[in-house]
Amino acid sequence: MWFATEEFTPDERERLAPYFTNLDGPVFALVNLPEVVKGALFARYSRTQKSLRR
Repeated sequence: MWFATEEFTPDERERLAPYFTNLDGPVFALVNLPEVVKGALFARYSRTQKSLRR
């Protein structure tokens, strides 16, 4: 199965790791974030072509 991959710099990986369960694949979960922040991220994500992790 093909999916778009994202390349993260070491600095980006370090910053994202506490909040995403998987930085290498298309399936991930958000962790360690307040519900209001998750809601804001999903609202932004629903209106863009970019990845949630960018």
